[in-house]
Amino acid sequence: MAEISNVPIYIIDDDENIVLIVRKALEMNGYMDIQVATCGKDAEALLKLPSGAVKNNDTVQLAGLKVIILDIMLPDINGFELCRQIKDKFHDSLVVLISGFSIDDLHQRIMESDADDFLTKPFSPIELVARIDLLIKKYIHYSVAFKETPKLAQADGRNSVPHIGDSVDEFQIIDSLGWGRSSIVYKVIEKKSKKAFAAKLLTRYAMDMDEVVERFEHEVSIMARLQHPNIIRFYRMGNYNGCPYILMDYVYGINLEEFIITKGRPNLKTLINVMEQTASAISEIHAHGIIHRDIKPKNLMIELGSGNVKLTDFGIAVFTTEDPSITRDGFIVGTPLYMAPELFSGGAASVASDIYSFGVAFFQFASGAPPFTARTNTELFNLHKNKEPEPISSFVKDIPIELEKLIIGKCMRKLSSDRPSSMNDVLQEIKNIRKKYIKE
Repeated sequence: MAEISNVPIYIIDDDENIVLIVRKALEMNGYMDIQVATCGKDAEALLKLPSGAVKNNDTVQLAGLKVIILDIMLPDINGFELCRQIKDKFHDSLVVLISGFSIDDLHQRIMESDADDFLTKPFSPIELVARIDLLIKKYIHYSVAFKETPKLAQADGRNSVPHIGDSVDEFQIIDSLGWGRSSIVYKVIEKKSKKAFAAKLLTRYAMDMDEVVERFEHEVSIMARLQHPNIIRFYRMGNYNGCPYILMDYVYGINLEEFIITKGRPNLKTLINVMEQTASAISEIHAHGIIHRDIKPKNLMIELGSGNVKLTDFGIAVFTTEDPSITRDGFIVGTPLYMAPELFSGGAASVASDIYSFGVAFFQFASGAPPFTARTNTELFNLHKNKEPEPISSFVKDIPIELEKLIIGKCMRKLSSDRPSSMNDVLQEIKNIRKKYIKE
């Protein structure tokens, strides 16, 4: 029998009332190791803490087990994205997602996130505790079964995936770049040319879920239309043991978020170069009737050496003319830290909302910090809607006034109708600023 008091529970929610109620219910049912984070940043720091070892050798060893109760709408990170990070790092974690939105609207993204359970707010604390108890019992049952029958998990081959060193068509896998229950991304080398690519493979598990396959095909349909030096390039689709994969550019570099952390704020030339390339990429996708919906530093890669920028991750992008049911997520789309004010209240994503996100992303890249941070989404929404950001010049003394005005005074205007009418207009302004301030 497992001693549940040894199982660490992490509550990740920015609603103090929910945290209080959930904590009390857990404590009343014997869970003693409870920790709380109210935003993604705090959660990432908290989850680095090691779990305490279980001393009783007569119990199932739960030292690696973690239970995470995770709100999908956090101020600084998309909860689905955080869930995938948790599941990638902690294979023995059990994640229960909570949301004020119906599972009917979120089913596809819940499955993609690899979560173990889902509850809609408002929920009964008793039901939550009962579900956690059940998840732990299942974990124990399968842990024991796996120890007694080591080959059980791969008995029918349904979960088999290629590994480093294996071949997929004319490519050889040399590294894994990311994985989850629904898909795996590999770095592969074409055997003849020795050129590196990235390959995203749907797992056999995902093939049983029509909505996941539909979204995968939707992402392919978007990427296949785009050929631009600053957009991650789609080359082709393939098939491995009945599972589809897509072949894309492999980018040897870092994203803008990593750039800030490792290198600090960019100099003016780098800032303008990256802004210009990004604006060109977004202008291109808008010309094809595509809204990205998740423009942020993490989705902008800089190639080491060349300095070439690549816009990535079209997983939640949409065509302006399509039925929104393909990504039926309410306004749970993108990352709140970079979302336009109208999206917080359920407005439709648009060219203008991408432009706003561009402004927020480059406020952060220029200054080293995002314009607004908050402990709750309500506070964050109020800041995006009502508060003017601090001047970038208060962080960077030599930033051109024209560049600051473009980022804050135009792209980050509160009303979508007050922002530039197109990303091409933004691009032309950046080019004019380059001519004035950068001597080639």
